[in-house]
Amino acid sequence: MKAINNHFLFLLVLGMVCTISNAQEKFEKEYRLKEDNVPGEALNYIRFAEINEKVSWYFEENLLGNSVEAKFKINKRKFSVEFDTHGFLQDIEIQIKWEEIAKEIREIIYKELGFYFESFKIQKIQVQYIGVDKKLLKELVIKQTANYERMNYEIVVKGKKEGGSNLYELTFSEQGILLDTRKILFKNSDHLEY
Repeated sequence: MKAINNHFLFLLVLGMVCTISNAQEKFEKEYRLKEDNVPGEALNYIRFAEINEKVSWYFEENLLGNSVEAKFKINKRKFSVEFDTHGFLQDIEIQIKWEEIAKEIREIIYKELGFYFESFKIQKIQVQYIGVDKKLLKELVIKQTANYERMNYEIVVKGKKEGGSNLYELTFSEQGILLDTRKILFKNSDHLEY
């Protein structure tokens, strides 16, 4: 049994090292979008959730495909609701503070970050809810909790490794397992802007 656990641990660490060392790049370009140009499904989703605050709409280009995003603020919390170009929900992100993550998960994430970077500073944290339930956003706004398919943490970190500092976006599962790492590129690159 111990040999199996050690083998599993080795494979898990190897997978995480490969994820970081082969980090993908992230670049996005956003354009303001008039409500008249927003897909009907997306508008209906926001209306169903009874969002009464000002909603700003954006069209986003990135390597993974284009999307439409609704951004607004409720009770000092920044929300970002992302749809595909047909208006179907992809995810809901809410900006949070480090202290809002459960202590045991924070410790796991912090150790992971320390393992991969010589030094690092957390710049931004979002909790990402993924699910197709039409009530997801409404429940998050009203109850501040919801039934969801999956939840992740997206953390933007200024990390130093191999002699250089860069911004990275790391995605962790609800349990603190590293899922994805992407180096953030800026508009002075040959790619789209972040």
